[in-house]
Amino acid sequence: MRIVGKFAGERDAGETFGEWLERSGGAAAVGTAVKDLDVFPTPEEAPEFYVDFDETGPYEKEVGDSECAT
Repeated sequence: MRIVGKFAGERDAGETFGEWLERSGGAAAVGTAVKDLDVFPTPEEAPEFYVDFDETGPYEKEVGDSECAT
């Protein structure tokens, strides 16, 4: 989401993602903007990191009955 937002906010009218990427310094430059995602905090350190997009709480594993579970 961070890269999509950056592209949407910085691109010129009619500019493709590839054109914007090249103008922005390439994949290495954009990768620098998300470098902080290289290290994952534990759920105890940062529970908000483990909330899926458009969800309000942390991920919870739910196991239900199915053909594969029997």
